[in-house]
Amino acid sequence: KKTGINHDPSNEKRVQATNDDSIVSKRSASRMGYFEDEFLRHFVKKPAQRSPLINRGYFIRCIAVRNFIQNFLDSSPSNSAEGEIIKKQIISVGAGFDTSFWHFATKKFGVTEGLKHSNKVKYFELDFDGVVSRKHDMINSTPSLSSLIENPTKLEEKSIDLKSENYNLIEADLRNTSLVESKLAQFGCDFSLPTLFLSEVVLTYMGPDESSALVQWASKRFPTIQWITYEQIHPNDTFGQVMCGNLKERSSPLLGVSQYPNLNAQKERYENFGFTEVPLMDLNEIWMEYLSKEEVSRIESLEFFDEEEEWKIKCAHYFVGAAFKDENNTGFFTKFAAKWKEYKESLVKTKVRLEDLIREEREGRERTKGEIVTNWKSAESHSSSERTWMNRWAHSASLVKDKVLLFGGYGGDKSHGRLNSVHSLALKKEDGSVKVELRAENVENPPAARMFHTSFAYNDSLWIFGGRGGPDAPYNDLWTLDEKEKRWNQVKVNGDQVPPPRWRHSAIVVENQLILFGGRNRSQAFDDVWSFDFAKSEWNQLKVKGESPKAVYSHSLAFLPSEKMILMFGGARNTLDLSGELWSLSIEGDSAIWKLIEAKGKAPVARFAHNSVVHPKFPSKLLLFGGVTTGGVDEAVHSFDVKSGEWEQLPAVPSGDKTLFVKGCAVVVDGMVLVVGGGALCFSFGSFFSPLSLLSFEELDEFTTCIGSDEVKVSKTEKENEEKPKKTKRSRRKITEVPRVEVNSHEEFIEKVYKHRKPVVIVGTNLGECTTKWTPEAMSDIYKDKPVSVHVCKEKSMNFVEKNFEYRTMGFNEMIQKVYNPTEGQVEKMYLRSLGSNPRKDASDIWDSFKEISKDFKVPEWVPMAHPGDPKYFSSAFRISSAGLQLWTHYDVMDNILCEISGSKRVVLWPPEEVNHLHTVGSSSPVIEIDQPDFKRFHKFAKASNRMETTLAPGEILFLPSLWFHNVTSNEPCVAVNIFWKHLEENQYEKKDLYGNRDPISALRAQEKLQESVKSLQQLPEYYQKFYALRMIENLKKEFNL
Repeated sequence: KKTGINHDPSNEKRVQATNDDSIVSKRSASRMGYFEDEFLRHFVKKPAQRSPLINRGYFIRCIAVRNFIQNFLDSSPSNSAEGEIIKKQIISVGAGFDTSFWHFATKKFGVTEGLKHSNKVKYFELDFDGVVSRKHDMINSTPSLSSLIENPTKLEEKSIDLKSENYNLIEADLRNTSLVESKLAQFGCDFSLPTLFLSEVVLTYMGPDESSALVQWASKRFPTIQWITYEQIHPNDTFGQVMCGNLKERSSPLLGVSQYPNLNAQKERYENFGFTEVPLMDLNEIWMEYLSKEEVSRIESLEFFDEEEEWKIKCAHYFVGAAFKDENNTGFFTKFAAKWKEYKESLVKTKVRLEDLIREEREGRERTKGEIVTNWKSAESHSSSERTWMNRWAHSASLVKDKVLLFGGYGGDKSHGRLNSVHSLALKKEDGSVKVELRAENVENPPAARMFHTSFAYNDSLWIFGGRGGPDAPYNDLWTLDEKEKRWNQVKVNGDQVPPPRWRHSAIVVENQLILFGGRNRSQAFDDVWSFDFAKSEWNQLKVKGESPKAVYSHSLAFLPSEKMILMFGGARNTLDLSGELWSLSIEGDSAIWKLIEAKGKAPVARFAHNSVVHPKFPSKLLLFGGVTTGGVDEAVHSFDVKSGEWEQLPAVPSGDKTLFVKGCAVVVDGMVLVVGGGALCFSFGSFFSPLSLLSFEELDEFTTCIGSDEVKVSKTEKENEEKPKKTKRSRRKITEVPRVEVNSHEEFIEKVYKHRKPVVIVGTNLGECTTKWTPEAMSDIYKDKPVSVHVCKEKSMNFVEKNFEYRTMGFNEMIQKVYNPTEGQVEKMYLRSLGSNPRKDASDIWDSFKEISKDFKVPEWVPMAHPGDPKYFSSAFRISSAGLQLWTHYDVMDNILCEISGSKRVVLWPPEEVNHLHTVGSSSPVIEIDQPDFKRFHKFAKASNRMETTLAPGEILFLPSLWFHNVTSNEPCVAVNIFWKHLEENQYEKKDLYGNRDPISALRAQEKLQESVKSLQQLPEYYQKFYALRMIENLKKEFNL
C-alpha cells in the first residue's frame, strides 16, 4: 500500500499492492457490520468475505484511527470564541484508497455534541502515482464521491492530481520532503494552521532514515501538529518473525520496524523530533480499556469467534499513536491532553504490554550451587514425512504407558482442518541428544474430528472428553481407545447426569475418578465441577461450597499427588477479563471445596491457553509456562512451591529456537517436559506451528551471579564427571579501576590524560567554595520555589530506552526536600539535569540558569576549553540526584568533565569498541542491571569484557572522553557540574543539538550512505545480496582495522 521500500519500481508496486488487500479487508469488515462506511464499495469491485479475525483487525484499526481524528476535530485554541469556525488541515501520507475524507465530510467535519466551535478542514492525500491515478479515476466516475469535493480546479491535461477547496489528491514520493513541501504549498497548504498528519502502515515500509526525515520535516514546518500513526511493533518474537518474513517474501518488507520495535522506541522517536506528548496504545489496550464494554459486546455478537489467542497476540503487535506539539502555546491540544491524562489514570492496573512482559526481571539475587535452571531444546523427529502431522494446535496429548498419544486438534499435513487421527511419540536418546519417533496409529471407529477437548490416561488407556467440531457442534461424549484392538469405543454412561457440552475445559485423573472443571460453549463460560467414577461409569455434578472461582475457560488444572492437592490457575472469563488467580480444589464426597491462594513472590501475570505440569523431581511445585496475556505470549517458566506458598520465575538458559507456547500440550516424559504442537494463525501472515520442544531442569554446579547461557554451567552425570576433568570455577569478569592522577597545567592534562582517550579521575584540583557552600539548605534559601524540570522515577534505575520515568516541573525547594529528606514510603527518586534558559533553543549553562551560585564554582585552569567563552565550550549541566538512583548507560559525542561537588557516585565505563555488545539504541543502552543482567534478553552483553569502574568522591573530577559508555549510580544525594566541549571541528556538530548527544554530521552522512548501499543491494537476488554484503563488511574491517 505504502511508500519507500526502496527505489526498485517492482518493489514499490508490490508495496502499493498491499493497498488492494487492505481495502478489500476493510470492505469485508464493513459489510459484516463492524463499522459503517458507505464509500468503501466504490473502491472494491469484487468484495470478499474475510475471516472473523481479519474483520476484527480492520475494525479496531479503523475505530482507533477515526477516534483520534475526531479528537483532532474537537480541539480548538484556548482563546477561540463560541461559534467560531476553526481552520484546520489533515494530511494523509500514503493514503491509498482510504475513505476517511468522505466519512468525515458527510458529517461536515463536525465536532462532538456539546462543543461550541465548528471546523473548516482542508484535506490532502499523498501517494505514489499508480495509486493516485486509479483513485482519481474512481472519484471522477462516482458521483457520490465527487459530489463532496468543493470547486475542483482544472489542472494541466497530463496531471493525475486533483485540486479543490476541501480535498486534494497529490502524487508525491514521501522520501523527497522538498517535493512534498513544494506540492503541498502548490495545492494551498497553510503551514501555520493546526495540522493532522495521518499515516497508516506507511512509515514502517520506508527506510528508517527516510521516514524519520519526513516526520522531522513535518515537526519543523508545522508549529501546531499532530501525527497519528498505525503500524506494527515487536518484530523479533515468533509472531513478529512470521509477520516480517511473510511481507519480505511478498517483496514488501517492513524496513522500519526493527529500528522502532516497541512503544518506548516509538515514543522516543517522536520526542526526539520535538513532539511534546506522545499518546500511544497497543491494540489490546484499545480493545480492553479504550472501547466501551457495549461496543465490545456488539462486535462479539456479529460472528462466532474462537480465536482469542490469535486476537490478543495480533493486538500486541500493532499500535496507534497520536503525538502532538503546540509550539506557539495556543492551547489547541489542552482538552485532548487532559482527556488523555484522565483516561490513563483510569486504566486497569493489571494491564501489561508486551515490552513490559519482555522486561520482566528475575529476582536479581545471586544464584548458588544446587539451584535449578530451565533449559529449552528442540527435539528431532526420525521421520520428516510424519513430522507434518505434529503441525496442530488445540489437540490433546497424554502419556500412556511408555509413549505419548496425540489426538485431534486443528492442523494436519497439507490442507489444514479439524483432525480425528491418533499419533504416538516415543523418545529416543542418542549421542547425547533426544530424538522423537513419531508414528501414525491406524485405529477404527474414531470419534468425530474436534479441537479444544481433553484427553487423559486411565488404566493404561487413552480417554477423551468434549471439545467442539464447529461453532454449533460442542461435545460432551466420552471415548476410550482400546490399543490392543486398535479401536475407539464410546463410553456408555450410567445415570442421568452428564456435563453440558463444552470445549476449552480442563480435566485430570485423581485416583479413581476424573475431575472436570470450567470450559465454554458458544454463549457462556462454565464454573461447574464434575466427577466421573470410572468404576461406576457415572457422572456426578459436585456441590460447590463457599467461595469459588468465576466461570473460566482455557485455564489449567494439575494434581500434586505428594500433596494430595489440585491446583487451578488463570483462564479467560471473557474477552476483556483474564484471570491470574491460583486456587486449590479439594473433593470431599459430593462436594467441591475451593480455596483462593494468596501466594507470595512474583506471580505470573493473568493469562489463558497456558500449560501447567507437575514434575517428579519437584513433587511439591506447580510448573507453569506459556499462554497468552494482554501483552502477548509469555514463554518464561514459573514455579509455585506449595510448601512455601511462593511463586518464582525460574532462570533459563537462552534458546534461539522459534516457538510459540500457545494451544499446545505439555507431558512429563523421562524427566523432561515434552511440549507437543501448539501455535497460532498469525493474522493474515500465515500459520505458525510450534516444533517439538523439550524442557529439562538442571542444577547449577557452582556459584554464579548470572542467569544467562554464558555463565550457567549444568551438572554432569557421575559417569561424565569420571571421564572428563572437573572444570574449575570461572573467575569473575575482570574490572579495571579508573586511574587517578594530579594535574597542574594544561600541558600535563594533555600528556597525562587527554591524548590517551581514556577515562581518568583527576584529584587535588580546587573547584572553589561550591564544595562547602552548596548545601541543600543554602541552595533552598536562594532558589526557593524556582520551577525546575525534574526526571522522576519510581524505580531505582532510570531507563532512557524504555522511558520508565516522567518529566515533572516542581519548585526547587520541593525537589531538594524529596532528594535529601524523602518521606517514609516515598518511592520516587529525583534527578535534576539543568536546561537552557530557553529549553527549545539554548544548551544548558550553569552561569546563566544558576547565576547566584555559579560564582562559587571554579573551572579547572588546566582545561581551558571548559571555560565559558572558549570557542570549544559547549554547555555546562547542573546535576542533583537522589541516593540510590542509577542513570542509564549511554555515551556522549563530546568530551566532558564530571565535577563531583557533594556526595559520591559509582561510575562504570566501557570503551567505544563495546558498542555492539551493549545492545545500543541511539546513544543509550537498555542494559540497566549491569551486575546481574538478563542474558536471555541481552545475550551480547556477556562479551562486554573491557569494563572500568571508579567511585567519584567530592572534589574529584572524572574526564570522560567522547563515545565512552558510562553508567552512574548515586551512593547518596549528589550534586555535580558536568562541562562539555567540542572535540571535533565546528562543522561536525548539528547547530540545533542542545544536549550534545547527536552523532557527528560525517557519521550521520556515512549512515545515510550505508542505507543507500543496502537499498542498492536489495535490488539484487538474495543470493547476490549476501555475497556482496560480506565483501563490504570485509572491506570495512580492513579499512578501519576492525
